[in-house]
Amino acid sequence: MVSLVIRFAFSTPRWMKLIFILPVFLLSGTYANAGQGEHIIITISPNSQFQLDTAAAIWKNLEAIEVDVFALQNALDVNYPELSKEKTIAIINLGANITNVIIIEKNVPQLFRDLSLGGSFFTENISKDLGISFDDAEKLLKGLPVKNVEPERYEAILNMNIQNILEEVEKTFSFYEAGEKAERKIEAIFLSGGLSKLKDLAAKFEQKFNMRTELFNPFRRIYYDEKKFDSIYFDEMAALFGVATGLATRKLEK
Repeated sequence: MVSLVIRFAFSTPRWMKLIFILPVFLLSGTYANAGQGEHIIITISPNSQFQLDTAAAIWKNLEAIEVDVFALQNALDVNYPELSKEKTIAIINLGANITNVIIIEKNVPQLFRDLSLGGSFFTENISKDLGISFDDAEKLLKGLPVKNVEPERYEAILNMNIQNILEEVEKTFSFYEAGEKAERKIEAIFLSGGLSKLKDLAAKFEQKFNMRTELFNPFRRIYYDEKKFDSIYFDEMAALFGVATGLATRKLEK
């Protein structure tokens, strides 16, 4: 049984991905004013005005700091252990402004990439192309009807935007699979985030990449009292809780 423990978390700076791509920017060490045995890791972007004194003051008693992509990996390990330990999995986290692509090989993160494509990008394009308000564009994305909008035209615009994401994900997959001499192949895809609830999106991924694709369920192995919580709520909100569940179930070293 897994119990949820709520901890504070920081939002992820977009440059945090440099921790893998450009390890030269990763500085790890013990800060001069930190207590004995206290270890801090500072990640610096090329244009950062990061102040070490401020960082030390904030982080001195910090229990844990996490990046969203690692939280998603943890949520995968907690909820799909039979897959995470044996397969190469891709998690596509389709958020409001950013889509995270994470590739995990036998429980080890291999590559992640942030795409500047998300729900807001879809909403803006649909609003512009159909000449409707943002609110009406949001309604369409949620599957609600909007007056004076032809379903066929909306579907065409939606498919064009989905194709943009598919093409960027394909580039990421190709980069990963071509990166080593040994054959590397992604075996399954999980979709997470608010945009993952788009009708038939999983089917489009499955068709494009010819592999198993399903919605990520961060509550798959989270047990709760059904007398106190409505299971319908968990079903409806699951897509939004991938990162939160990974943060809440984070394993700390003893």
